[in-house]
Amino acid sequence: MGGVKFFCDKYIRVIDKLNILLKFFSGGLFCLLVVLVFLSVLSRFIANFSFAWIEQCAAYITIWMVMIGLPLAIRSGSMIAIEFISDLFKGKVSYKIIKTTVAILNILFFIVIIRAGLMLAETGKISASPTLTWLQMFWVYISIPLGGAFMLLNTVANIITYWEREDKAVC
Repeated sequence: MGGVKFFCDKYIRVIDKLNILLKFFSGGLFCLLVVLVFLSVLSRFIANFSFAWIEQCAAYITIWMVMIGLPLAIRSGSMIAIEFISDLFKGKVSYKIIKTTVAILNILFFIVIIRAGLMLAETGKISASPTLTWLQMFWVYISIPLGGAFMLLNTVANIITYWEREDKAVC
């Protein structure tokens, strides 16, 4: 059991460090988004002219922020959930089983997202953004499987945490 405990603790530490990187990356994207939107507003009110590339870039940055932010929300337990059934069993082993079952179903969904995102990213290699003609759509679409993979990793960390929290002997 000592080896499993070591692996679980190590996995949680690695995921939490990865999440710190994701927070910085997402924060940097947010700062860039604020600057771009501010420039867009200025151009509209001062010059009465709108740059389509700014709006397109803002949309792509938002997609990346969502796909990077979702894993962080999953890890922190900030996702919307219907918990009235699992709350009926709180403090019992069945509570952990319900939470783990839901997490496993989520993992299966994330695998679907990863596979579909990879197929979409593959098709994005042959198309470019309408206004940012130098940008292959691959770089926008690859956020989907990356976000799915990070969500999967964070869900596994949550499963470990469910079982570690109250029953130290399991993991």
